[in-house]
Amino acid sequence: MSKQDAPVVGATVSPWQVAYGRGSMRLGEPLEAPLKPDAEGKFELVVRQDAPFIATVEEYGIRSFAESARSSPSFSICGGGHIER
Repeated sequence: MSKQDAPVVGATVSPWQVAYGRGSMRLGEPLEAPLKPDAEGKFELVVRQDAPFIATVEEYGIRSFAESARSSPSFSICGGGHIER
């Protein structure tokens, strides 16, 4: 999203980390692939039950996901993800 809270056309989002009750860890290469947000600036990250960090987050809980967003090759920002069940 832009500073005006509007979706950025052509942006990509790269998830890279999950934070849990006692720390954080990388998501793993398959889940770190760049994603394209929709027209509303939202994206969906599907985490399979066999992802390497599942046992850890089941025990300690998920606090957040981290991702980097890139709107052009020369500009990137970092932010935290929102979790929905």
